[in-house]
Formats: sequence, structure tokens, C-alpha cells
Amino acid sequence: DRDVHDPVWWHERILCSTAERQALAHVCRFGLTDALRLHTQEGGLYTWWHYRAGAAFKEAATPGFRNYQEQVIANARVIAKVLSEERGLRVVSGRTESHVFLLDLRAKNITGKEAEAALGRAHITVNKNGIPNDPQKPFVTSGIRIGSPAVTTRGMKEAEMDRIAAFIARVLASPDDERVLAMVKTEVEALCRTFPLYPERQG
Repeated sequence: DRDVHDPVWWHERILCSTAERQALAHVCRFGLTDALRLHTQEGGLYTWWHYRAGAAFKEAATPGFRNYQEQVIANARVIAKVLSEERGLRVVSGRTESHVFLLDLRAKNITGKEAEAALGRAHITVNKNGIPNDPQKPFVTSGIRIGSPAVTTRGMKEAEMDRIAAFIARVLASPDDERVLAMVKTEVEALCRTFPLYPERQG
């Protein structure tokens, strides 16, 4: 939505992007031209993947999807703010204007690879990610990439982001303490039960 994200790229003649996160589609690369023609390149050869991409773009054209986009950005900003201002970690860009941000872990003396594994054991999914001028190897890294679309899709809002940021901070403070990881995992599972993936199928 041009009113939600930075509109600079609307002045370009060609836009290339992916749809699996922002548009809630499967893995899909696409291009938009100034004639507003859509060109997609799927991750395989199956025709039904095109239908799924079409359904995702149709949903993205609804007024409700704008509200979803705004919540995705608000949620990402809360996590970034809590981790940087309250937990002493550095968000590489200083803040986020989108669904994702990059966290520099050097202050915690932990690599991205170690953080990804520790958070995974607590049932929190992030990706290790290199930072600018990263001293670590590409498959080790000094940072992690954190995004908000998945939790936003489940219906979580700013209050839950405060809790999630606290979960992440606790794990990063004690990545080798299995007792801490088990406690965080239990709290993560309890939070997820409050926001089930398919609420219409519950009970």
C-alpha cells in the first residue's frame, strides 16, 4: 500500500519483489511495470501456484489488508524499540519502517548462528543474518533478522510484541541455560494457544 510504505518506489518504472511475506502468498517472485502489468515467476512449474498468487494479490487489494499491513509495521516497531531501548541491543538501521529489522548481537557476545539455535529451542523462529562489515563468517554472522508478519497473522498486537521482545531478550541473555529456554518455551506455547492458527476450528 503506497500510503503505508515509503512511496519512493512508486515513481520507478519497474518494481521487483516477492510475495511470500508481504502478500501472504507462497514463494513467488513478481514484477510490476509502469503499465500496471503483473509478471510472476513461481518457485516451480505447477499451475495452481499461479492461482495461489492470484488469490493472495486479490486479498491484498481489500481494505482489510491495509489494516493488516499497518499492524505488521506497528508490531515490528514495538519489538525493535523494546530490544534496543530497554534491552540494550542495537537495531542496525536504528528503527524499522517495514515488517522486519536486523539486530546486532555483538554486545551480547553471541553469534547469529548461536542465537538462532537458542531461540529455536525456545520455539521462537528467527534467521541468522550478517550485519554491515560483519566480522563473522557468512554462515555464522553477528546478527539475527526478526519479522512480525507471522504473529500478526495470528492476531497478535502491540501488547503481545512486548512479551515476545522480552522472550527474545531472556534467551539472548542466557542462550546456554536450558532451564531458561524451557521456561520461555512454555510461555511461548501458552501465548500461541491464545492465538491459534485456525481459530474457526477450535472447540
